[in-house]
This record gives sequence, C-alpha cells and structure tokens, in this order.
Amino acid sequence: MVVGYAGLLDLGFAAFFAIGAYASGLLTLKLGWDFWATLPVAVAAAAVAGVVIGYPTLRLRSDYLAIVTLGFGEIIRITVVNLEVTGGPNGLTGIPR
Repeated sequence: MVVGYAGLLDLGFAAFFAIGAYASGLLTLKLGWDFWATLPVAVAAAAVAGVVIGYPTLRLRSDYLAIVTLGFGEIIRITVVNLEVTGGPNGLTGIPR
C-alpha cells in the first residue's frame, strides 16, 4: 500500500508497473528491440495510463480513491491474464537477457 504526502491511499500502483513491464517485454520479444530502447516507451505507456486513470479521479478522496485504484489494478490484471498476446496466465516467455 502506498500513502503519499497527501495521505491518500493508492492500492493500484502495481498496475502501472505491469503496464510498463509488459510494454517493454512485448517490444523486446515481438519486435526485437533492445531493453534500453524499450525503456522510454514503457515509461510513456505507464504515464499515459496514469493520465487516463488520474484525470477522472482527480477530485476523489478517502475510500473512493482507494476503490478506484484497486479497481484499476484488478482491471489491468484481468486484462493481462486474458489476452493471448501477453501469454495469458503463463506470462511472456523467452525474453532475451
């Protein structure tokens, strides 16, 4: 759990890690990009997701913010598990070092 300087509870921060990690993994695995080349794209993908979820929830406080961030994290988890391009429940395999 993350509580920032404002004291707001964020339960879905792992979703942003997942978005960046899968963006980097897919670019490396499917397009053959180097890890360092995928890093800015992964950061940008996570930032875009942050803006998309952050703009509508800008004024939420307390339990409502926690519920929205928890829901966002679960939506990302369910989406990743059910997509074939992400490897489903097995994840991405064969990513080069």
